[in-house]
Amino acid sequence: MFPELTPEQIHERVAEHWDLSGPVPVPKKEFGCGRCHQEEWQLRSMDFFAHNETGHRVGFRVNVNMKCTGCGVVDTWGIPITEEYYRENHGNGGNWRRIQELLLYSTTQVTS
Repeated sequence: MFPELTPEQIHERVAEHWDLSGPVPVPKKEFGCGRCHQEEWQLRSMDFFAHNETGHRVGFRVNVNMKCTGCGVVDTWGIPITEEYYRENHGNGGNWRRIQELLLYSTTQVTS
């Protein structure tokens, strides 16, 4: 992935498109479904991976699975993350109920 970029440049590029300030990656821009062009998505699950042992240039990743509310197609986004983000959040993976709890907790922490 992006063989011409350094890991730092990859993380900068990710930061342009994803908000990684909380426990759940959130897209910064709306994007349409490639199938029905609906722009509303539901986060379904996320899984964290550590690849340092296998020699990947960016050793940590979170796969975010989102479901289109229009047609039901599920797409996966593999997001390169820092080791720090991985260590802070890898226990937060799981299904949509867990993600909903995390987003609710995250929102109440910000507003209170």
